[in-house]
Amino acid sequence: SKKTIITKNKKGNPEIFTMEILLNVNVYENNQIKIDQLLSKSFDYKNKSNKFELRKYENNIKKNLSKNLSQEIIQLLYSKK
Repeated sequence: SKKTIITKNKKGNPEIFTMEILLNVNVYENNQIKIDQLLSKSFDYKNKSNKFELRKYENNIKKNLSKNLSQEIIQLLYSKK
């Protein structure tokens, strides 16, 4: 996953972040590539003053993005049958 600052306030402190997960899916059959696709999911969110709460929130975002990607992989595999 990759966390990027989107906007900062006048003091230069981060206000909004984006969390992005990129996943390259390669499926081979009989030593030949059947699927080669890059999948990505991202989510924008506001900074929190409590850094412990921010980390918990970011972990939750990662879990949700990962779940969405896993569903997308399953759909991709079923569509290529």
